[in-house]
Amino acid sequence: MDGTRQKDVVKSKIIERIVLKKPDLYWYFSNADKEHTGTIDRLGWAEAMRTVLEMPDLQWMRLSYELVEADADGKINYSKFLERYRIRMREEDQSW
Repeated sequence: MDGTRQKDVVKSKIIERIVLKKPDLYWYFSNADKEHTGTIDRLGWAEAMRTVLEMPDLQWMRLSYELVEADADGKINYSKFLERYRIRMREEDQSW
């Protein structure tokens, strides 16, 4: 498997786990957000992903630059991050 294909497979598995573990991720983020700002720093985000998704071997800090958007202070709005990942039915399947 070439590098690009392998990267796509890993990214797909990450997205699948995010969708499956969304409530657990939200719980982790909101408990780590001691000031109740709705944001978390990259290090906190990386630790949440490593812990909740049970994928400790991935380089989450590096992946954070591909998977999330941070504000000018480097904070990640975790609700917006989680909202990006959801199950959506294809239009042709919605009629049933």
